[in-house]
Amino acid sequence: MLLALSANQKLGIALMAGALVVFALVSAMVIPRYRPDFPARNLAWFIGACVLLTVGMLATVAFVAKETEHEAAGETHATETGTTGTTETTETTETETTGGAAGGSEAAARRSVDAMVAFNRPNAKTHSGVWRDLAIRKRRTEVDVQIRPIAEIGATHGLACPTVQKLVDMIHEVEDGARALSDDNLVALMRA
Repeated sequence: MLLALSANQKLGIALMAGALVVFALVSAMVIPRYRPDFPARNLAWFIGACVLLTVGMLATVAFVAKETEHEAAGETHATETGTTGTTETTETTETETTGGAAGGSEAAARRSVDAMVAFNRPNAKTHSGVWRDLAIRKRRTEVDVQIRPIAEIGATHGLACPTVQKLVDMIHEVEDGARALSDDNLVALMRA
């Protein structure tokens, strides 16, 4: 999101955030040094200033993040192609977003996934949090709140998700010590 903002938008957010930080530091560290009872009798003014700055920061973010009509109507997607460092820009048209079960075409979905891959590639972790919980921390995972809902949501739409359910079951087996943590689990999962 921050990379998509213009210089003026970033400046607006930075100025408002700076004002909020300066107020917080001055009211927490400078004023109490000279007036230990601060805010005491000026509590209403202090609370008012806090509320005003908070609302100001929220309004700044809401105003700055608002898309123009042109940006909302003709959203462009940039995707990286290969390892040459070139960027391909494609325009999403109305006809491309009307098909498919969820309201979009498969081509639009693929472009969206490609854009996410290109964005996440430079800072992607090599192992998931679930893997780190199992292999390094030796603790139970959050698979029931992170992955199981995929199968539950699919079921509400009449879509069976047996591979997702098998994945959750296998992770629980690893947690319980009934299954070893190994790449062989991927082969077993693909057979599910």
